Amino acid sequence: ISFVGYQKLRIVIGEFENDKTYALAQDTRELDAVSVIAKPEKFKLKTFMRKAIKDFNSSKNGDSHIAYTHYREGATKDGKPIMYIESIGYSIFLSNKGWAPYANYKFISEETRAYADHPAWTTYGINVSGKPANGVHSSGSTILRAYRVLENKGLFSSGNFKKYSFKLDSSYTESNHEILVVNFKSGFDKGKIYVNGDNYQIQKMFYSSKYYWSNPFYKNIRAAISLSFSYKEGVPYIASGSSQYTQDGLTHINQLQVILQKDAILDLDDKSVGVINNYGNNPLISYNEDFWKENQFTFAEPWCTNCSNFELNTMTEYFQSSHNNKLIPSDKPLSVKESDHYKIIQALINQFK
Repeated sequence: ISFVGYQKLRIVIGEFENDKTYALAQDTRELDAVSVIAKPEKFKLKTFMRKAIKDFNSSKNGDSHIAYTHYREGATKDGKPIMYIESIGYSIFLSNKGWAPYANYKFISEETRAYADHPAWTTYGINVSGKPANGVHSSGSTILRAYRVLENKGLFSSGNFKKYSFKLDSSYTESNHEILVVNFKSGFDKGKIYVNGDNYQIQKMFYSSKYYWSNPFYKNIRAAISLSFSYKEGVPYIASGSSQYTQDGLTHINQLQVILQKDAILDLDDKSVGVINNYGNNPLISYNEDFWKENQFTFAEPWCTNCSNFELNTMTEYFQSSHNNKLIPSDKPLSVKESDHYKIIQALINQFK
């Protein structure tokens, strides 16, 4: 005979007496501490990613803003270097209404060293209009454009989020925060995104997209892209980016990193926005040898993999020859309109400083 809280009583059946009362002795032993553990809620990765992207988008700076930025691009043809451009300037986000969604995040140069007149490079200029040209548009804005694609039709687009699948890859600890590494995939891009598991802040991402704009081929092609983000009082900004692709023997690499994110809110009229758009494609090159000697800019990410590079310290003569010329040179003198545009750009650069 047993009962909770009492000692068991054992009676031999043959000795059992019908009229006898049997009493159970109380068990005075203490029970061990009892722990009640709630069943953990199942982690829902897609819900986590939806919140991370929603928080990112709702925290962005929607006003026009600028950042002091370092950019470079290079190209090799069949492994041999044929082009190099490096600039210090400004990446500019423009909130003006009515402009194409991919045309409102631009880079304009202030100081540039460029070697972009190798015949193997300039021949790609024919892809713009079908006619031979003296060069190729600057790709200083293409990483910024890739970010805008991400916002409008990629992973950061709320309307296209449902097209993505997610899989947890791994996690690690950084500055006492758990960072989740998540694989993502859709019909046109796939990669990894790194998200702070505690505050949902997106740190960086590495992915492949078929909607990367190539100026040499003048169309969207597939490229490997990386983006990283910094946060200023909870507001996310692009910190750095890179891209690389190889097509028909041409390897084209772009790198961009922000030196200083500025707080100033810009108020630019539509004329200035239009000038910035045009100037970014074919800038007037300003080369100051002393500037590049005095300022040793470096990139956090390495240069291209498995390709040769220029020895920049031997190229001063090339850089000097491009000074005060348009990136895509012309036999004609600057028109009154072009001169006016360059004055507007210079005034804007002075304002940005």
